[in-house]
Formats: sequence, structure tokens, C-alpha cells
Amino acid sequence: MAGAKALGYNVKVFTNPTYDPSKELSNVEAAVQQKVTAIVMFAVSLSSEGASLDKAKAGKVPIFVLYGYAHKYLSNKDLIGFEQVNLQKYSHPDGAYVLKHAPKGQVAVITGQLGRGDAEGYQQGFLEGLKCKNV
Repeated sequence: MAGAKALGYNVKVFTNPTYDPSKELSNVEAAVQQKVTAIVMFAVSLSSEGASLDKAKAGKVPIFVLYGYAHKYLSNKDLIGFEQVNLQKYSHPDGAYVLKHAPKGQVAVITGQLGRGDAEGYQQGFLEGLKCKNV
């Protein structure tokens, strides 16, 4: 935060530790009401993301989404952009490493918040790296 302050920004942090869609939306509403100049959001899910984007748009606040890419938003002029990586490719080497160093046994996949796409992408790539079929 010190770096942002040095550049002249006052950063307001709105937390959502339980990944609650209604809390996400109320955070966006609060940011708009406090007249922020931009929002950076890590959305709960692709389904909740739409309502948050609409709320920011209604308040004329540009928004940047971290890990919440949806192709349908590419034409949304109120959306500054996305930060997204191909998580399937990112986690594939992890599965390949396990396959090489522990070729037999049971593997537990403990996911993050499902429905956003990132947890599913990590899981898919990991299982492909293990050479699991029909994943």
C-alpha cells in the first residue's frame, strides 16, 4: 500500500473472506458509493461477477477483474480488462511431476472455490499431467 500511496493513490480494501456473492456485490456498491475512481475485483464466481460488473457500470466506475475471464465480456467497454492465465497448462507440470516421482497410489485434489473456473482449471491440468483419461 505504501507504493500506491507514494504514487498518490488512496487504496480502500473491501474483504470477502467467505467468498459470499452478496458480500461481493455489497463491496462493489460500497466502493461506488464512496466514489472510488476504479475497482480491481477478484470475483466469487462467473455468475456473481455479472451483477458486480453491472453495479460498477451503473456507478460509472471502471473495473478490472482478476481471474474472472468470460468471453462474453470482451465487448464490455466499461471493463478495463482481465488478468487471466491458462491454469490448465500452469498446473499440468505438477501432475507430471507426481506421475514421475510417485507413479502409483492415491492422489487427493483439494480445490479452491468452485464455479470461478480457476479451481477447475488447476484440477483439469493436474489430472492431465497425471495422464488421467476422460478428465
